[in-house]
Amino acid sequence: MGERRYLILLSFLVLFLPGKAWAQCGGIMEPGFQFLTSSRGCAPYTVNLETRYLSSVPGTVYYADWGDGSPVETFTQTNATDVIMTHMYPNSSIDCGYDLTIDASNACNPKGSVVPIVTQVIVWTNDVISINPQVFRVCQGFAESLSFTDNSDWNCFPRATRENSEPRWIQWIYGIGSAATRIPGVQVNGVTPGSYPYLDPEANRNPIYPVTSPGQVSLPDQCTHYTSG
Repeated sequence: MGERRYLILLSFLVLFLPGKAWAQCGGIMEPGFQFLTSSRGCAPYTVNLETRYLSSVPGTVYYADWGDGSPVETFTQTNATDVIMTHMYPNSSIDCGYDLTIDASNACNPKGSVVPIVTQVIVWTNDVISINPQVFRVCQGFAESLSFTDNSDWNCFPRATRENSEPRWIQWIYGIGSAATRIPGVQVNGVTPGSYPYLDPEANRNPIYPVTSPGQVSLPDQCTHYTSG
């Protein structure tokens, strides 16, 4: 009698254990996700998303490469359906479209075997204002004439999809430095300013709008035979 009960128990274990292992695996996963926030925002921007992988199970590990140079993050699924991922994109200049890549693995799906999720997060940042040249040296006793060029770095520019494509405005302001260090006798576009700061008096030039790309050029500045006081 004891031997028969042992054989029945052994048969039960043989039949039951494979089913238990399959439950831990879940099958071949198919990727899916949804954004819980918008996929676009102004930096610093925190994005939230939820994985929706078919056949995922508790213990599934997700690997998120946020595309901004930060280390790959891992998230472990603890429920029967999903994980929620959160990441903050910094207020860095110029960068706009970040390629977000998500991979996943579990007992049935080694890392790299599941089709990865690849999507984009668009983050708007401030334009970085710059002019060229930033410094122009004038030698004593020599006349000089020069113009400045706007070579600012615009967020999302140039970019084929141009998410942040609204036109900008630009305003040239002349003579904002200290009067004590200002070179005497300087003219702006052939005019000697009566006071500083000086703005372009021409219509639609103060400010200039719309501007659709960097590269605007200032009025010419002339310095005639500069001599020190």
